Amino acid sequence: MRALVLGGSRFLGPRLVQGLVGNGHDVDVLNRGTTPAEFPVGVGRLYADRQDRNQMRAVLAGREYGVVYDVSGLAPPETQTTIELLAGRVGHYVYVSTSAVYERRWTAPVTEDCPYNEVEGLAYGRNKAATEQALFKAYRDTGFPVSVVRPWMVFGPNNSIPSREQLVFLRVQLGRPVFLPYNGYVHIQYGHVDDLARAMVMMARESRCIGQAYNITGPDAITLNGYLQIVASLMGREAQVVYLDYGDVLEEAGNYRELLPFPWQYSRIASIEKARGDFGFWPEYDSRRCTVDSLRWYLAELAGSMEYDFSREDAMLARYGGGARRGVITPDGLMPEVVR
Repeated sequence: MRALVLGGSRFLGPRLVQGLVGNGHDVDVLNRGTTPAEFPVGVGRLYADRQDRNQMRAVLAGREYGVVYDVSGLAPPETQTTIELLAGRVGHYVYVSTSAVYERRWTAPVTEDCPYNEVEGLAYGRNKAATEQALFKAYRDTGFPVSVVRPWMVFGPNNSIPSREQLVFLRVQLGRPVFLPYNGYVHIQYGHVDDLARAMVMMARESRCIGQAYNITGPDAITLNGYLQIVASLMGREAQVVYLDYGDVLEEAGNYRELLPFPWQYSRIASIEKARGDFGFWPEYDSRRCTVDSLRWYLAELAGSMEYDFSREDAMLARYGGGARRGVITPDGLMPEVVR
């Protein structure tokens, strides 16, 4: 099958391209060409700015694809262009969205039929939701063959959001505290980039996925304390923690995204049963194995060279770091000890 990847230069993109080539697909990658990326021999390179309709039309003229993976679409206008240019010339269009499209839930797990978040959240999630809605409208109106993937947090080597993993590893390595909300028992769920890429490759073969959305993430949810305990056990050292009250988190996190680069207001737990039922996907990486792989890459590539300005966190320590706010998470798996 001939496949086109829109984007493809960072994190997920190269893993997806490798997975497609490994499964015998002929692959083209379309992007602006501004980010260096290495792809397997034989992968075609197409260059265009998705914001420029004329460039996109010229590059895609006369091309047909069995599957198109939209990794880089952020807002409705650019994706509307690909809908119009590829109509009738694509067998399956897989759009990478986000779990941020969902509204807050009283219950868990979140399934794919849960409502969109219409009233809160950042522009990123709202734009992804609007793009999904435009794609599904095209499916209903014209049969445009779209599927939507909703990843939760994606971890793994070469993560393009360093605060998700690398900064946590660096803080523990340096003996610096990690700031967590409340008492650290908010649950998060994350998956490995290779599992996400594998799920997307699997979807290409399944016509039943057309017109559907799928949560893709790891098989287990873990508390933030639990995540730090995995890190502590793998690094063989204690993880220092400062727990922040809601008001303090609200004040700090809005202007300092690196502080809490994960959903912190409430637990976010997904069901991935729909993907298992419709195309047989189940993740190979649970929370621990995913962290093992990320840390292995960090230690090999970044541990001796990564730098970060912690002055902002030092100022926060002066404000919040005393008394019962401090905790210690040990490598042995015991519950966190709060220093009083």
